[in-house]
Amino acid sequence: MRVSHQTLQKYTVQTASGEVLGKISDIVYDCDSFTIVQFIVSGGILKSHLYHIHPHQIISITSACITVQDTVDRIVRDDMVQSRRPGTSTAMMQDVDS
Repeated sequence: MRVSHQTLQKYTVQTASGEVLGKISDIVYDCDSFTIVQFIVSGGILKSHLYHIHPHQIISITSACITVQDTVDRIVRDDMVQSRRPGTSTAMMQDVDS
C-alpha cells in the first residue's frame, strides 16, 4: 500500500488495546537511507500529548487507522510540564532536529 504524507496525517493512531493517541503531526526521514525514522503523533486537549513512534512499533496500517504497540509512551514536554522524568519513552530519539 502506498500512502502520501498528506493522507497519513489524516489517519488516527491507536494502540493495539484501542487507546486513541491522536494523529500524525510530522514524519522524520533519514535522507542518507531514504527511510522513515520516526512518526510524531500529537493528540489530547490542544494537542498537548506528544508521541514519537518508531516504524518497528507499528502493527498495522489500514485505510483509516494506524495501530501501534501498547508500549508507546507519551513524551513529557518541558514547555508544558515543570518536572520531567528522563527516559520516559523507549522510542524517543534525541538527534531529531525541529
